[in-house]
Amino acid sequence: GRREDRSMSHKAALLALLSDGAYHHMRQCLDVAGFRYGGRLHELRREGYEIETHQLGVGEWEYRLRVKNRQVVLL
Repeated sequence: GRREDRSMSHKAALLALLSDGAYHHMRQCLDVAGFRYGGRLHELRREGYEIETHQLGVGEWEYRLRVKNRQVVLL
């Protein structure tokens, strides 16, 4: 349904953001993947993507995708 379509597009947008292998602040993740970006991160991890989490401060995080040979296959 429509809800699943939105979560899939949010997941794809989050993967596209992280695909450069650089750290991205949680606000960037929120901007592309919406309020439930943490759920999208969990789904990507479950699918085998290695996503690192780094704490910047209290309640402030950044994320990056571990990219092998700087290549990611976007689903």
